[in-house]
Amino acid sequence: MKKLIPISLLLLLSISAKKSYATHIAGCDITYECVDTLKFEFSLTWYRDCRGIALNNAGQITIRCGSTTRSFALTLSSITDITPICPTASAGCNPSNTARSGEGIEKHVYKGILDFNTTPLSSLASCSGNVIVGASINVRNSAITTGPSGTTLYNDVEIDLQKAPTNSSPQFTNDAVGIFCCNQPFFYNLGASDTSDLDSLSYRFAPARTGYGRNVTYSGSFNYQRPITAYYPGSLSYPYNNPSASPPIGIYLDPLTGDFIVTPTNCSEVAVVVIEVTEWRNDTNGVAQIIGKSTREILVIVKSCPNNNPPEIDGPFSYSVCEGDQLCFNITTDDAVFVPPPPKSSPAPDTTQLFWNNGIPGATFTITNPAALHKTGRFCWTPPHGSASALPYTFTARVEDNACPLKGEASRMFIVRVKKRAESQLTITKISNDLYVVENQIDSTTFKGNPSYLITVLDSTDVLITDTNIVKFNSTNSILTTRHKDTVRINRNTIFHIKSTINNSPFNCPGVSYDTLQVDSVLQTIIDFADDTLICAGTSVILNTTTTYAKGIPSYQWYENDTTLLTGDTLSSLALLDLPRLLDNSYTVRVTDSTGKINQDKIRIRTKGNFDNDFEKSYSTCLGDSIVLELDSIFSNLLWSDGSTDSLRSFSKGVSPWVSYSDSFTCEYADTLTIIINPLPVTHLEDSSTCEASMTLSAGTFASYAWNVGLNNETITINTTGDYAILVTDSNGCQNRDTAYITIWNAQEVDLGNDSSQCDGSITLANNTMSSQVWSTGATTSSISVNSTGEYSILTTDSNGCQSRDTINIDIYTVPYQDWADTITYCSDTAVLLTSKSFDTYLWSTGDTTQSVSLNTAGMYSLYFEDNQGCSNTDSVYVNIYSLPNIELGNDTAFCGDSLLLALAPGNSYSWSNGDTLSYTTISTSGDYSISVTDSNGCSSSDTVNITFNSNTNVPVLTKIGDSIASSLTGTHFWFIDNVATSDANTSVIAINGRIGSFTAVYQDTNGCISDTSNSIVKTAGLDRLTNSPLRVYPNPTNGHVTIDAAGLGIIQSVTLYNSQGQLVENTHSINGSKAVLQWTTRSGVFWITVTTDKGTYRAEVVNVR
Repeated sequence: MKKLIPISLLLLLSISAKKSYATHIAGCDITYECVDTLKFEFSLTWYRDCRGIALNNAGQITIRCGSTTRSFALTLSSITDITPICPTASAGCNPSNTARSGEGIEKHVYKGILDFNTTPLSSLASCSGNVIVGASINVRNSAITTGPSGTTLYNDVEIDLQKAPTNSSPQFTNDAVGIFCCNQPFFYNLGASDTSDLDSLSYRFAPARTGYGRNVTYSGSFNYQRPITAYYPGSLSYPYNNPSASPPIGIYLDPLTGDFIVTPTNCSEVAVVVIEVTEWRNDTNGVAQIIGKSTREILVIVKSCPNNNPPEIDGPFSYSVCEGDQLCFNITTDDAVFVPPPPKSSPAPDTTQLFWNNGIPGATFTITNPAALHKTGRFCWTPPHGSASALPYTFTARVEDNACPLKGEASRMFIVRVKKRAESQLTITKISNDLYVVENQIDSTTFKGNPSYLITVLDSTDVLITDTNIVKFNSTNSILTTRHKDTVRINRNTIFHIKSTINNSPFNCPGVSYDTLQVDSVLQTIIDFADDTLICAGTSVILNTTTTYAKGIPSYQWYENDTTLLTGDTLSSLALLDLPRLLDNSYTVRVTDSTGKINQDKIRIRTKGNFDNDFEKSYSTCLGDSIVLELDSIFSNLLWSDGSTDSLRSFSKGVSPWVSYSDSFTCEYADTLTIIINPLPVTHLEDSSTCEASMTLSAGTFASYAWNVGLNNETITINTTGDYAILVTDSNGCQNRDTAYITIWNAQEVDLGNDSSQCDGSITLANNTMSSQVWSTGATTSSISVNSTGEYSILTTDSNGCQSRDTINIDIYTVPYQDWADTITYCSDTAVLLTSKSFDTYLWSTGDTTQSVSLNTAGMYSLYFEDNQGCSNTDSVYVNIYSLPNIELGNDTAFCGDSLLLALAPGNSYSWSNGDTLSYTTISTSGDYSISVTDSNGCSSSDTVNITFNSNTNVPVLTKIGDSIASSLTGTHFWFIDNVATSDANTSVIAINGRIGSFTAVYQDTNGCISDTSNSIVKTAGLDRLTNSPLRVYPNPTNGHVTIDAAGLGIIQSVTLYNSQGQLVENTHSINGSKAVLQWTTRSGVFWITVTTDKGTYRAEVVNVR
C-alpha cells in the first residue's frame, strides 16, 4: 500500500512566530440549511486571529439577484477556540474575542433565517439566475506575501431557487486556516459534506475577492490558480503537477475529492487559497445540473515545522459497491517517530485519533481497537436499492496526533461509487404439459450496462436439477440457458423453482429473481430402483418401471450408458444378470405413448469387490525366498484350497492355490493364485592378470549391476590389482554374487615423446623405463644420440615379460645464413635498400619485419631471420652510404664566339668526352660534351651539355648623310659616341642633333651576335674633340682581369663584354655600387666593356694581352 504523508496542521499560530498581527481575519465561509421550501438558515463563519483586534457586529450580509440587493443582519451564534493544541497547553484566545489576547484561532459563527416566501425577500424568489448571499469585512491579514494583504475580504454563496428550492449547501467539517510545513508534502481537504441532499460536489480554485465581482490583485507570478510557491525539480515549472510524486510536484486540487496537495518551498510565505465547491444534481432526464456554489477562503502560513512528524492516513481512497451489497474497508493511520540530530534522542511515539464527518447517511464508522497506538477505523455501508448514481458519495476522515503543544493533523476524502443493480422481470408461459417458455424482460430506460443471462431450474428445496432427463433447455440441450428467452422441457410432475440471474457488465452487479412452476399431467416413467446403488459383483437385479399419464399402451426402450441400445429390451422391466466386478453403468428407459409423447428415466448401478472373481493373480520370488500373503481382517469365511483358514500364508515352492472369502458387504469371492519361484542368475568372473594399465571385466547380460567399486554397468574398466565383486539382478528381480582377483602389472610404457626436430646439432633419445631395451640402430644402451633425419624405434622388456615399443621421427635442419660481405658500400643521394635472402620471418635492428629494409644513414645493421622449419640465425653488416658527386654543366646553350671553357671544381677524377682528364676543357666546335666524375669514395656521376657557336661577320659601314649617320646594314644596331653607348633607337640611322664626338655602331644579327665596331664618324665642336670614355678601366692592357670605376656616372646595374666582332664573351663579374670587377678567360685582342648604370649606358675599350 502506498502511504501518503499529509502535512496539515490546521492552525495559524506558530510557537516560534515573532511577527505582530495588527489585523485579524484569517478566513471565511458561508453555508445554509433548508428549513422549508424557500426558507433557509444561513451560517456566516469568520476565522479570527487572536493576536489581532476583536471582531464585533460582523453578521451583515447582502442578498443579490442581478442588480437587486437586500441587506440582512445575522446574529452571533457562537465563538469557539479552535486552536489545535494539546490538553496541557495554555489557550491563546483567552479571554474570548479580546484584542491581542495571544496566539490562537477563534471561529465566529453568525446565523439567521432567510425566508424567500415573505417580504422583503419574496421578490427575489423568482430570480431567473442564482441568488447570491455575500459578506465582507476589513481587513485581510497584513502578513500576506502573495498580494492581497490588508484588503477587504469578501465571500459569498450561490443558490438556484428555481432548480433547488429546498436545497442545503455542503457543510465544511474542516477549519479554514492552515499552517503548511515548509519543504514537506501537504494534504488538505475541506471536509465538504452534503448529507441532507446527497448531491455530488466538484472543486476548483477561485480568485480571492474584495467585493462582488471584484478580484484581488496578486503579486509577481502568483494568481488564484498558483496561490503559493510550490516544489518544481529541475526544469519543471507551473502549470505542471504530479500529486503522486514523492514529494508531490506543483499545485494540485482534485476536482472530484477536493484534496489540495502541494509541497511548499518558501518558508516565510503567507498566502490566500480560495476553493469553490459546486453542487450537482440530476434533473428528471438524468442530466447533472448545477444547483449551487459555495466558496471558502483559507489563510495559509508556510513555516518550518516543530520537531514532530505529522500523522498520515493510508489509501486507497476510492471504492465501488453494488446497491444492496455491503461495503466494508479499514482506514489505517500512521505517525512516524521524529528522529532529531544526535546527540538528542527520539521522543516517545505519538498516539493518533481518527474521526470521520458522517458524510454518508446510513454508514457506520468504528475504531477497531481504541487502545491501539495508531487507530484504525472500519467503514461499512450497504447502499439501499435505488441509491446507484453516476456521481460518487464521499466522506472525509481526519487524523490527529497528541503532539504538544501543537497537534499534527491530516485529512483525506474517500469516494464510494454505487453501481446500479441489474434487474429483470421473469415470466413463464406454458406451451404444453411438458414444454414452457421462460423469458427475462428488462427496462431499457433504466438498465445500466450490457445484460447477460443465466436461467436454471431448482427443485422445491432449491437444489439445482442436473438431470437432463428431467430438465432440458432447447437452445443448449442442457440444464441451463444463457438466452434471455428460451424453451425448457420438464419431464416430472412436481413443483419447480425457476431461477434467473442477470448481470450488467462492466458494472457486474447481478440481480436474481425466482418464479414457481407446478408441473402435472406429464407423461412420466420412473425406474423403481434407487439411483446410484452399490451391490455385490455377481448379483442379478430386475429394473421395473412405473409409468403415469400415458395415452394408449406405451412402448419401452432401454439404453446402457446413454448411447448403447439394448436390443430386444423393450419391456417395462430390464433383467441384469451376474453383474461383473467393479461395474459402473447407467441404465436409461425411454417410454413413448400412443400420442408420440416421450419420457425417460435413468439410474446408476455400481458393483463392489476386493479381489476380482476368477482372476488369477500371480506372485513370484527368487530361489531361497518365500511368498507371504495376508488378507485383511475385514474379510470373513476364509478358506484355502489346502483346507487352511489362516489369513497369513507363506509359500516357498511354486504352487497354484485358490482361496474364498466374504467382504464387509457380505459379498462372496473366490480367487486362484499362482506362486512362481525363479532360479538365481549366474555370472562367471575368473582370476587373471594383464601387462596393460587396465582391464575390462564383463558380467554378462542382466537387468542391473552393482560392482564393489560403486559402478552399475555391465562392463567396467579397472586399473589396480585386487578383488572385484559384482551383484547382478535379472529380469525377475533375482540376485547373485561373483568375485575374481585381478592382477594389473601396469607395465611401464616406453615413451620417446612426440616426433621432434631441431636446427643443426644432435638429439638424445632415452628409455624412460627400468626395462632392458633394443634400439632400431642395434644399440642396447639406455640412450642414443642421433644427428641425422630419420625414424628411430625402441623395444623394452620388463621383469614380468611385458614388452613395450615406441617409434619417433627425427628431423635435423640446416641453420639458415646470409651471404653478405662484412661491409656493403652504396653510392646514392636517396635511401638505399638492404635485402636479405628469402626466409619466413625477419626482424631488423631498425624494427622492420620485411625482407628488405630502406636505409638513409651509414652504420652497423643486424637481422634476425627464421626459415619455414623454425630455424633462426642473426647476421650483421656495416653499410656505407656515400653521396654522388655533384656535377652540373648547365643547360644546353648557344654562344656568339669561337671558343668556350667548360670547368668543374677540382679534386676528383675526370673523364671528358673529348679525352681531357682535367677538371676543365676548352671547346671551339658545336656539339654534345659529356663528363664522368669519380670521387675519392669511388662514386661516379656524369652530365652532358650541348654547345652551339654562332658568329656575326657583318661589320656595318657608317656614312654621314646631312645631320644623320646611316649604316650600310639594316636591322638592330647599338650606337656609341666616344665609346659610350647612346640612347638612340636600335635602328640603322640616327640623327646627330648637334652632338659632337666619334660616332660608331655595332650590328646584332638574329642570333644575338654583335659585329665588330664600325668605322667612326667624327663630329667636331670647333677646336675641341671629345675622344675619351668617361669610364675608368684599369689595368689596360690587361690579362683578363680589370676593375671598372663609374664614379659620377651612377650605380652600376649590369656589365657585358664583347670581342672585336661584337660577340658576347663569357665572364664573371661582381658589382659594388659604382665599381665592378670583371674577369674572363685570357686571350689576345681588343674587347669592349658596356656598363649600364641607373643614369645611362657607357662603353670602354680594353686590350687583352695573353
